[in-house]
This record gives sequence, C-alpha cells and structure tokens, in this order.
Amino acid sequence: MPSAILDAHALQENIGDGFLGPSDHVFFRHIQVAPEDVAKWTSRLSVISEPVTYAAPEKMQNWWVSSQAFPHLTFYQPASPLSGSAHGWIGVSPSDGHIFVFGYTM
Repeated sequence: MPSAILDAHALQENIGDGFLGPSDHVFFRHIQVAPEDVAKWTSRLSVISEPVTYAAPEKMQNWWVSSQAFPHLTFYQPASPLSGSAHGWIGVSPSDGHIFVFGYTM
C-alpha cells in the first residue's frame, strides 16, 4: 500500500445465473487517498490512450463516479493490486484523491 487509505468501497454484481452458462461478474471499487499521495498510487500504472466507456453499478452508489465527472478522470490500464481483472480501467481524479476501479470477467 503506497499510502494510507482514507475511505474505500467495493461492489460486485453477477451477470448470469451460473446454471445455463457462465456467470461472469463486474466489480466497482473506490479508494480515496490524500491528493498528495495520488502519484504514489499511479506511479506503476500505464495510461490508457484509447477512449474509455463509462460504467456504473446497476443501482448507482453515492461513492461511484458520476457520468458528469467521468470525462475528467485520468485513465490507466487495470493492474494488481487495485484491479483483480485484466479487463476494465482505473480512473483517477488527482485533485481530490479519488481512485475508481472498474473490472469485469468474460
């Protein structure tokens, strides 16, 4: 852990019933750190150069990034330990220390 975590949230949603096919899942994570610590959290991440698609939980959570704030994030490739999946993105708001992680299985 590069610095103290001020707040954190996580949510996983299952897709499919696991009976007549695979049950994949999507997950949403939010980590808040001090703005001055953001560089420590992103120093080993690779910036995403292609467009990123907004994703939100089925039932919106007050801790998840809004569609209005989404375009202002800096996006990175998913990477451990922040992301448990090779699919998705890590969106960071350096000015306020919010780190949003979206991932999915396929």
